[in-house]
Amino acid sequence: MKDKIIVGYWPAEIVGNLKHSATLVQWGGQVFSYNVKTTPPHTGTQMGSGGEANGAFGYACYMTNVRIKDYSQTLKYPQFVSTYAEEPYCYNAINDTPYGKDPVFFFGGPGRKPPYCP
Repeated sequence: MKDKIIVGYWPAEIVGNLKHSATLVQWGGQVFSYNVKTTPPHTGTQMGSGGEANGAFGYACYMTNVRIKDYSQTLKYPQFVSTYAEEPYCYNAINDTPYGKDPVFFFGGPGRKPPYCP
């Protein structure tokens, strides 16, 4: 990587209700299709490359070097991270890093995949 670019920085001037602090920080992915009017069926839209999270590097979407800025104004890696997937048979997410280490979040999935994700 030639240049480091900060992605996802949200200053208080843009997000007014964050002038003092946040109680929750979330990262993730989302898919959408205008073709799906009701659920099921789910969209066939892939998340990222369509690879599942357990495929890790080279197969799934991932985020690394995730940082939060606390009251000390120091960038720190988040503690007590967990993952959640609303439709785990369609899309999934994992944090395959031991507690206290810099988290690496993997997420993805193929979308519609019968019979588990109709």
